[in-house]
Amino acid sequence: MVGASASGKDVRVTVKDDVDYCGVVATHKVTLEGGTIHVLREKPTAVARGMCGRNLSLLVHGVPAGTYKVSYEETPYAKGGPAVTVGVASVTVP
Repeated sequence: MVGASASGKDVRVTVKDDVDYCGVVATHKVTLEGGTIHVLREKPTAVARGMCGRNLSLLVHGVPAGTYKVSYEETPYAKGGPAVTVGVASVTVP
């Protein structure tokens, strides 16, 4: 489940109960394109065995006023696969 909330010009993106490998070491890339904030978890550099649920929270600073679609995507572990959309939310920045 993906959620988003605004506090001034900052947007907090939350991902609840995301199931992934335990101990994932990966970076997140955030881009703002038109009316969409894309959050992409890039391909992990290291993973541990076993699966677990986790909650993530990311803060995006300095978002211009407007209404945005927020998408959270994960790059699959297999080489060359397209990003998988985990969830989408919307947020209005005053």
